[in-house]
Amino acid sequence: MQIENLVSLDASIAPLKLSENGQKIEGLTTFERLRPNHLLFLKEKKFLEKLNSNLNDPILKEMGLLVCKKFLEKIEKEPSWLEISSSLSFILITSSFDKSITLLSKVYFDQEYAGIDFFKDGREEGSADIDNTAKIAPNTFLGSNVKIGKNVKIHSGVRILANSSIEEDTEIFPNCVIYPKVEIGKNCRIHANTTIGSDGFGYSFFEGAHNKLWHFGGVVISDNVEIGANSIIDGGTFSATKIGEGCKIDNSVQIAHNCQIGNKVILCGQVGISGSCKIGDYSLLAGKVGVGHNTTLGRNVQVGGGALVNCDWPDNSVITGYPARPLKEWLRGLAYLRIKSLKKE
Repeated sequence: MQIENLVSLDASIAPLKLSENGQKIEGLTTFERLRPNHLLFLKEKKFLEKLNSNLNDPILKEMGLLVCKKFLEKIEKEPSWLEISSSLSFILITSSFDKSITLLSKVYFDQEYAGIDFFKDGREEGSADIDNTAKIAPNTFLGSNVKIGKNVKIHSGVRILANSSIEEDTEIFPNCVIYPKVEIGKNCRIHANTTIGSDGFGYSFFEGAHNKLWHFGGVVISDNVEIGANSIIDGGTFSATKIGEGCKIDNSVQIAHNCQIGNKVILCGQVGISGSCKIGDYSLLAGKVGVGHNTTLGRNVQVGGGALVNCDWPDNSVITGYPARPLKEWLRGLAYLRIKSLKKE
């Protein structure tokens, strides 16, 4: 979409800087996947810091930025902003950030899936690519452009929607639903009734209503991952939710949109991870742990059962409780409360 078309779509958007040769915006993206001719978003300081950390990436010179007008007024005289603004190909400002991102998400969602018939089996239309060694049970649905690798096993009731792929030696158990743009690696096991790639829980409140933020980032699952029954992994907004190599995920686990789960992470039953969280390699989250939005846990972090994590923690942390604290500190607190209660008795 040309910038002039975008501005006519949403009157709250105005150009701040344009490239000399004009600019076509091909899509929306995030800092986890920088792409030429795509649009990034800047509303808060944390995203400004991410931009600063990516300034040496040559792709930025081919990208654009949509920045919230109120936030820009706070930072426009800062040296970091001046450097950023000179690095990007084009910059747009919006006086209604939430409205703009919501409207744009629908435009590019429709563009992403234009021409795909989601109700036609790819085997019927000839677009599915299925290896002849794969075993596929009756009562399955494989959408347009689905790719199935060597020795894949797909049980009855599985639904794999358009533009998804399953690599060799992976097994999908009954009644799983794989949404569009999901990539599942080699030697994975996805247990019954699990859903991968469903829309993230994202809405913008404006004009008296909760308006849907459209998701089309998909999910990427690396090799040797096992996912238990009744678990859910949401698709990313504009870039993929990712599950690292060798992860083991228990039953009834929720992983929200845009999460980046490292390699060989263990997530026990009923863990809930909010959107845009990062979990480092070899970390372990025990049963019923909850992790708040945009939280980062380092490498080899251990979180005790039932803990609620509401801030970042560095490598090798051992934490538990509500809110989560270092294990020894939490235990001392419990001991203190017991002593106080006994004295009252």
